[in-house]
Amino acid sequence: MDFDEGSIKEGNLFTPFFFEREEFEYEKEFRIVIHLISSQPIGKKDTPIGLRRKVDTNLLIKKIIISPYCDEEHKVNIEQIAKKFGMSNRILKSKLDSEPVF
Repeated sequence: MDFDEGSIKEGNLFTPFFFEREEFEYEKEFRIVIHLISSQPIGKKDTPIGLRRKVDTNLLIKKIIISPYCDEEHKVNIEQIAKKFGMSNRILKSKLDSEPVF
């Protein structure tokens, strides 16, 4: 969404969770929002902050693209995490890192 030109429609509590700046459209991210109705007052200390759900990351993650601006330490961390989850073969260098065709 172009936040300079558009606006988020009011009236639906969940609408803002599904809008993203057009600059990040290439990310093709996947969002899940779970709304739980609770009898607990908002802000009460024992109200959970979030929920953990098991997901099959092999179904959700097709490729991991490393930015050309990623420093070596972060690259190593990404590679270690990908290896831990059996996704080393999904790591790709960004095409922005290749030589221009002109």
